[in-house]
Amino acid sequence: MRSLGIDVGGANTKAILLDGEKIIDYSIRYIPLWKEWERLKGFLRELAGIPNLSVIGAVMTGELSDVFKTKVIGAKKIVKEVERVFGEHCFFVTIDGRVLKSNKAKNEPRKLAAANWVASAEIVKRKFPECLFVDVGSTTTDITPIAGGKVANLGSTDFQRLKRGELVYTGILRTPTTCVLREIRGVGTASENFSIMGDVYTVLGMIGEKEYNCETPDGRGKDVESCSRRIARIFCSDLEELGKEFIVKAARALHEEQIKSIVKGIVKVARRYRIPHDSEIVISGVGRKILAEKSARKAGFKKTVDLGEIYGEGGAVMTPALGAGVLAQEATIWMP
Repeated sequence: MRSLGIDVGGANTKAILLDGEKIIDYSIRYIPLWKEWERLKGFLRELAGIPNLSVIGAVMTGELSDVFKTKVIGAKKIVKEVERVFGEHCFFVTIDGRVLKSNKAKNEPRKLAAANWVASAEIVKRKFPECLFVDVGSTTTDITPIAGGKVANLGSTDFQRLKRGELVYTGILRTPTTCVLREIRGVGTASENFSIMGDVYTVLGMIGEKEYNCETPDGRGKDVESCSRRIARIFCSDLEELGKEFIVKAARALHEEQIKSIVKGIVKVARRYRIPHDSEIVISGVGRKILAEKSARKAGFKKTVDLGEIYGEGGAVMTPALGAGVLAQEATIWMP
């Protein structure tokens, strides 16, 4: 059965084409909903042109975008648009692990909000019934305990997970640098969106322009010099004034601080759920190698499993879409 898994985010929308659990193709589009809602409609129509689709599975985080007055309004609008394009063969994953057909999903919008982590965990738990699952994306980090083959965390909404350390609002690309550190190398930083972590990892040589797949704060380039200039600006300076060496050291400090914030979340979750340090840490997301693996090791865990080794790069980078697609296939079998 061919299915399409879709993850509608506030900044990125991801789609993955499946035949069973086999990944045929995948795509990611940078579509900031707060200013380009029409582009989402266009991307969905493009996806609808894929031949021989049996079912659509979807998750979302885009309802949090401030283009919507409330999350409920956002969730309803996303469901309506997906259903309008693909018809009635659409299923949505909820934060309590259910899979609802679109006609029922639209009646439970709060249960649809930020259910992406659930779709991921539902897939991971099948191969790793005892683990801690860490997904580092462009914007956020999910830390999900899995025990006895079940998703074991107590938080389900974003607020609940933030409170428990299961959601750390930091990612490899879109996080503003001054949200990571307010003082770097003894110098305070400007409370402006002058640079983001995508600039940091470009300067450090950890990502290239292809991986830097969101817009830059100033609309300029994604090359090392442009990224360095943006980092210099958080010090109310420019590259000529500070020099390359200072910028690289500042970038390293930001990288280390971001790791610390994820380590804090891992430690908090591991203690609450009594996860031993010999447990496996399953990692996914675009930041799995740069942040998730390093954070797991600094938190005292030695065994890490890269989901990319099982599902390939597409499955590792867009695990929620993968999960949604697989769960939708299964829903068609048992749902009347």
